[in-house]
Amino acid sequence: MARAAFGVGLGTLTSRLLGFLRDVLVLHYFSRTATDAFVVAFRLPNLFRRVFGEGALNVAFIPVLTDLLRSEDRREAREFISALFTLLFTVLSAVTLLGIFNSDFLISTLTLGDRGFGQVAGKLELTAQMARIMFGYILLVSLYAFFMGILNTFRIFWLPAVAPALWNISVIVAVLFFRNSFEEPAFALAWATLIGGVAQMVLLIPKLVEIGFFPKIRNWFGNPSVKRVLWAMGPSLIGLSVTQIAIIINTYFASSLS
Repeated sequence: MARAAFGVGLGTLTSRLLGFLRDVLVLHYFSRTATDAFVVAFRLPNLFRRVFGEGALNVAFIPVLTDLLRSEDRREAREFISALFTLLFTVLSAVTLLGIFNSDFLISTLTLGDRGFGQVAGKLELTAQMARIMFGYILLVSLYAFFMGILNTFRIFWLPAVAPALWNISVIVAVLFFRNSFEEPAFALAWATLIGGVAQMVLLIPKLVEIGFFPKIRNWFGNPSVKRVLWAMGPSLIGLSVTQIAIIINTYFASSLS
């Protein structure tokens, strides 16, 4: 346990240090309008990550997978993982598309429209455009969290813990080398977020293939283990949703500040 904790701690520390450097560079090179737009545009994808990714889903999913592996029914465990993956991919793809096509409405509602970000010329539009790009991060980071849960069940901790560092590295590289490649420099942050999401998810795939548990598309209807996960997610969803709603309310009020 100590060895596993050290691996998670080292990976998390690496990611946090890079995250600190990321924030320093973003605040140094970008205007207040751009940084506000980035923070708020990233807030909605981050909300879904905490609820569907490493929050309620993994709390409910890991014990079920552990039980199947303990019973040594690896074929059933693979079917369960594939069925849950199919459900997760379908739901999150729909959420992502809804977010992309409704980003103007969502951001306007979240930031008080003309009474909030709309008071600064172009700020509301910039935030909505960045959100439209970054909504794909919902799908990517939630799949990463799902893959992380599988690897953690197999006592593989360090690799999933260090993977988020790739997102920070992606943003850092974009700030230093690509911010002037766009007509609006802040778009570099949005595209870097998407690329970083792909990188941290893809990093885990070879390990999943190696242990023989990379999920495939399967019918999830009627799978009893998937039903167990969905029932177990209920209490966690309620608790996590309260916290995330509080963050949205804070954003709503803060957007009216000068």
